Amino acid sequence: KLNSSINASPAFNSNKIKFPQEANEDFARFAGYLVSEGYILKRKTSTVFVFTNKDKELWKDFEKITKKLFNARLRVKTKQIGKETREIIINSVDLSKFLELNALEIMNKSRNRDIPQVILKSPEKIAKQFIKAFIEAEGSVAKDRRVIEVVSASEKLIENLQTLLLRFGIYSTKREMLTRATNGKMKEKQKYFKITVSGKQAVDYVKKIGFISKRKQESALKIVESKKKLNTNIDIVPNLKDELKFSR
Repeated sequence: KLNSSINASPAFNSNKIKFPQEANEDFARFAGYLVSEGYILKRKTSTVFVFTNKDKELWKDFEKITKKLFNARLRVKTKQIGKETREIIINSVDLSKFLELNALEIMNKSRNRDIPQVILKSPEKIAKQFIKAFIEAEGSVAKDRRVIEVVSASEKLIENLQTLLLRFGIYSTKREMLTRATNGKMKEKQKYFKITVSGKQAVDYVKKIGFISKRKQESALKIVESKKKLNTNIDIVPNLKDELKFSR
């Protein structure tokens, strides 16, 4: 159950939203999108949520789920850096209050962001939707190998993602790395954390979790249909440092 007992904003022009009563599959997917590609700007009298993605299927899915869950007014903005990239913007103090009560982990900055406890404790069908949305937005699928990778600035988030994957029998390796943020202005390298799902584990991921966009679904099918022999001689102990070289 979700706590929806908040004092709604009295502002005449506020974004009046409804609140879901339970952490269902749509809420988990919404949370996965926000944790992965969400930016939250909280001011004294307003809070703005921004979901940024260049994949039309994803920002359309985020838009549909957000309207269904919260009946929220959304604004779609095209980013100047790329005509395909869209920002889905929600301006709502009430949504901020609701998430602070039920999924505070979403509201943290990227380095302290985490999977909400309500998702970690949820049944598999709900946890699956969080994983699917998060890895769809934040992960990558190798073109010529059975490899799925996810990078995050938050080590705790990465470790909890590994824990969720284990519920589906999917093992992964974790590696610490130094790199520059792809969406930031910082020139110096920062510490990030990467998990890798490879070989049979990647095949299991495709079969048990899957992807949302057509582009990643097609890449994932190549993983499943590949005639290459599955490599079972890999270290699949969670949190073990992966010493393989990695280039983005």
